[in-house]
Amino acid sequence: MLGQNTGSRSIAYTYNDPVIFLEYAVDVAKVARRRGIKNVAVTAGYINAAAREELYTFMDAANVDLKAFTETFCKRLCTGQPGAVLDTLADLKHNTRVWFEITTLLIPGHNDNSEEVKKLSEWVMTRLGPDVPLHLTAFHPDYKMLELPRTPAVTLTSSGTSRSGSANWNALE
Repeated sequence: MLGQNTGSRSIAYTYNDPVIFLEYAVDVAKVARRRGIKNVAVTAGYINAAAREELYTFMDAANVDLKAFTETFCKRLCTGQPGAVLDTLADLKHNTRVWFEITTLLIPGHNDNSEEVKKLSEWVMTRLGPDVPLHLTAFHPDYKMLELPRTPAVTLTSSGTSRSGSANWNALE
């Protein structure tokens, strides 16, 4: 009964990016919407314009995982390009009614330096506006990145720069 038996108020399309199962996600979202159930896409944001329009026509909210803000990081660790994700974010802001938030995982020594975080924050403010939440989250070693340390709490909370090159939050003021 698509969530009605459990009293669910929303369905999150996640764990595998909904882009992978686009047709199924859209079909389920159409039925959910008719039944008053909200739809949330949890995505990396790598999606072309036509598919993006099809998906987000039926989504009420999205959480877009912006891996990093630099080409170097994305090529080295993600084999992708941040431009495609930035296009998705701009499209969500300017061409849809979807509520969306951005999540960036800060990986020590890779994308946690103050300059990159500052550029990312400035891009969000100037291109998307102050009403778009940007979540900076902590990395923990797993799978192929076991040799890296966890993101220190100070990286997420400090107003100063740590020795590891963690974000300098004063630079964002």
